[in-house]
Formats: sequence, C-alpha cells, structure tokens
Amino acid sequence: MRRDALALGSLAAFGQVIVGTLVGKIAHPGGGPLPSRLGMTDVAEIAEQTEWLRTAARATGGQARNAVAVAAHFRQHTQVPATEAVAKSLGSELAELHELAGWCCFDSGLYRHAIWHYRAAVDLAHRVGDDYRVASALRYAGLVEQWSGQLNDAMKYYQMASFRLGIQDPDLSAWLHAVSAGALVDMGHEQAPDYLAKARDGWQATEASERADQNYQSALVYARLGRLDLAEQLTASINGAGRHRPVGAFANVLRATLHVQTGEPRGLLMAKSAIDAVAPLRSVRARQRLQPLAAALETRSGSDAEQLSRMARQVAATRA
Repeated sequence: MRRDALALGSLAAFGQVIVGTLVGKIAHPGGGPLPSRLGMTDVAEIAEQTEWLRTAARATGGQARNAVAVAAHFRQHTQVPATEAVAKSLGSELAELHELAGWCCFDSGLYRHAIWHYRAAVDLAHRVGDDYRVASALRYAGLVEQWSGQLNDAMKYYQMASFRLGIQDPDLSAWLHAVSAGALVDMGHEQAPDYLAKARDGWQATEASERADQNYQSALVYARLGRLDLAEQLTASINGAGRHRPVGAFANVLRATLHVQTGEPRGLLMAKSAIDAVAPLRSVRARQRLQPLAAALETRSGSDAEQLSRMARQVAATRA
C-alpha cells in the first residue's frame, strides 16, 4: 500500500510514476476498532450525530443514505462492554437515531427501510425500558402504514403506542390523537374531529419547529374534513421547517392547493411559489404532495394554470 500510494502521488504530481509501484485495486482496510469500554462520552457522540442529521433533514429532507450509514455504524456499540447506566442511555440514544433514520427513509420514499428502522428503534427502546421511545417509534411506524393506505394497521400502531405511553407525556399523547384523527378521517369515521380536538387541547410544544409540525398535521385533517378555512389559517401560520422535515414546503403546497381548488385569485402565484420551494428538496414526500396541486391546476382554465400543472408534475417525477 505504501508503494502504491507513493506511485499514485508521483503520477499525480509529475504525470508519471517516478517512485513506488502501482498495485491497482487494494482492499479497503475496514473500519476502525471499537472502544474497549463505553462511557457517557460515547453516548453523547451518538446524540450529537443524531442532531446533525436532524438539522440536515430539516433543511432539505431526505438524508436516507447518511442516516442509515450512521445508524449502522453506532449500532456496533451494543457489542461493547458498558455499565448498566451507560447501556441504558445507549439504548435510548440508538433508538432515537434509528427513529430518525426511519423518518429519513420515509421522507426518501423508502418505506420498507423506514419500517425496518422503526422496528429497530422499538426493539432497542424496549430492551432498556424506555416507554417514551417505544411509543414514539410506534407512532412513526403507523404513519408509514397510513401513508401506504393500510389504515387499520396504522390505528393498531397508534393504539399500541398509546397503551405503552400511558399518561407520562401529554405532548406525545396529543400527537397520537392527531395522527389517529388523520387515519380515522381517511376511514370516514365520525370520531375523527373528536380525536383532533383532544390533540389540539393536549399539545404543549414550545419549539417553533414542533408547533409547525402540529399545525400542519391539524391542517391536513381539517382539509380532509372540508374545513378549508381552518386548514388555510393553520398553513398560513407555519414558517420554516418542522422537526424532521421541511414542513414549511409541505404547508405551502397544501395552502396553494386549497387556494387553487377554491378559485382564489392568488392561487396561481402561490402554486408557483410552492413548486419552486419543493424543487431543490430531497424529500420524495414533498414531491408527491405536488400531485394534488397539479390535478387542481388542471381544472383551471388558461395557459398559466396549464404551464404550472406541467411544472408540478415534472418536479413530482424528479428524484433529487
């Protein structure tokens, strides 16, 4: 390897091999050794990497490849000796990392990968008795099933999450009510508004990113219930990205779709802005949300609406 590196260096520097010998393909030496014993510093490193990935996912969406690689790397830490306290913290942090990897896969359109990571998150959290992380991962697994049209399975995940969580976290409990409302409205169930009301009463988030997620989830349900006024108000209140995804772009697409559907004069301008916001994102789900907007634009007369519809479908079909 030394001879090959010298040869390649001389080739790059002088245009010919002067020293060393080009060997050709050399096997990768493999990953570095694991620690001999884990400490809280190692657990903190996992938390830092998780937040770095979350920031990237917030900014552009996607990030499946990065998240999967980081989760696989740190999963090896479960093989390293550690005290009971460190092992417990490690399990919780790895569960959160796999949960985020699941979300990144979900946002990238990799649903099987997403379910695999959510399953891993549930397993890791269950092993260390972290009820919150178990419930949180089950919630997201339900969202994958709901998005895939498996509404009964989605409700089962939400019910299991609620049972495991109990009353220990009002905000996550409210989230479970909200996603249940979304599944119920898709099923045509009359209790959907009641679940959404419980969610709105129970949310206590102080971070703007989490409030944005909450308002967007509510707007989705209100739109499906035909309460377009409330859906429009909530989408208008969202600025920036949500906790796990560019929810601002999601909200802009929904708001533009509502305005186009109702024939509002600003609809076409809002549609153009929404399409432009989605175009640079790596979020497959954001692109998929352009399909209803394109369909709404096709019902409007005029060359501008026709051009925007083509733009929306082109962006929706492009994989970043």
